[in-house]
Amino acid sequence: MQVLRTVRGSFSGGPRLNLDELPDLKGKTVLVAGDAQSIVYDVAKALAQAHARTLVLAPNSEEGLAKIRESPPDADVRFLECNFQTLAEVRAAGDGIVEEEDRLDISGDNVEKEFAAHLASVVLVNRILPILRSTARSLDTSPPRVVWAASAHHADSPATVKFASPDEINNSVDYSFEDLVARAQLAGVLWMTSSLTNRVLRHSGDRILALAVYAHGDAGILGRKQTHDAQSAVWAATAPEIAREGRQGRYFENPGVLGKESEAARDEELGDALWVLDDQMVRSILGDDALHPWDIGLKGST
Repeated sequence: MQVLRTVRGSFSGGPRLNLDELPDLKGKTVLVAGDAQSIVYDVAKALAQAHARTLVLAPNSEEGLAKIRESPPDADVRFLECNFQTLAEVRAAGDGIVEEEDRLDISGDNVEKEFAAHLASVVLVNRILPILRSTARSLDTSPPRVVWAASAHHADSPATVKFASPDEINNSVDYSFEDLVARAQLAGVLWMTSSLTNRVLRHSGDRILALAVYAHGDAGILGRKQTHDAQSAVWAATAPEIAREGRQGRYFENPGVLGKESEAARDEELGDALWVLDDQMVRSILGDDALHPWDIGLKGST
């Protein structure tokens, strides 16, 4: 991971959400992760303008860096370069954030374009879990949030997807590009609403919220016009009612509007298979110490 620069300033031309209605995020630290073609910079703009310390984890993109340079003088934005195709870089980036930052209130992720990127997201959440948990123990803060940008296109995932083995993922010659993207989107929704929520956060009683949102900007990967509509992600990252109403593990299609997950995205057995597969594939690439134990940072854990 290379830290290119720390930029202080704000943004112009953010998402179509009314920024005047966002809660003041002063004193909070947010992480927005995504690739150069995602809505990551629009989300980062909005959160930085709401006075959050904003960490942008993304590949080195001239377009993205140009947007970051548009920041106003009083914004606090830090750009961290990371190639999401390389899990070792993702792990190092997460570990660096834990080591260098004092807190982390919001983590937003929008790299769900292929299964390899899904694995990168799993690694990132795992490595930043200690700082999310330490922030959650602060009595003067609302519960930290993990916001996972997904898509309604997860419902288009082929019925033959079972997440049964690495061979199923690696040998996908019968799938179209659209099928592969939909499979990755299904993995994202299923992992956030099932694996992370039920296996990790609810199981351990964590004061951390996990949400999936339909980030409409990802439509560009399916050959449609890319709108860069970051409203759902910004809303999920900031809306007070999410914590107040206990909307843990939910999927939203628009700000305040619950989405309808596909039958596969609600399949507990498929979620169990994905959990095992993610662990197997990450460790096969990075080794047995690739992931923290999922109870890391909890009282009594080692």
